[in-house]
Amino acid sequence: MPTAKIEDLLNKSAKKAKTLQFAMNLLTKGIQYSFSSTAAGQRFHSASAGKLMTATLIFMAIEQSRLTLETKAGSILDKETLDGLFVFGDSDYQDEVTIRQLLGHTSGINDYYESENFDASSFTDT
Repeated sequence: MPTAKIEDLLNKSAKKAKTLQFAMNLLTKGIQYSFSSTAAGQRFHSASAGKLMTATLIFMAIEQSRLTLETKAGSILDKETLDGLFVFGDSDYQDEVTIRQLLGHTSGINDYYESENFDASSFTDT
């Protein structure tokens, strides 16, 4: 758990913003903490910051020759993770989706923020 100083800083900053969310997960240090100025337990949306971090890590792996933009997602992610993500109609495309398609948002994967999830909920449902 963060120190009281961090908590005070977050509360002070939250007064200046419409919404403030903060998450810190340092599992090797035993720290898992989240803060929301609007509701306790509010779902955390990392927005485009996650896109930048993901692209950076992918291109680092490409530089290390660990994968390419044409690498199939199914060759690096387990079947359980991919099950149901790339189903359209009666066809499952999980063995065809590439890293390039995932980074370019052309894989056909459901938009978790605006679309309905498998349990018929959406990210914005509370």
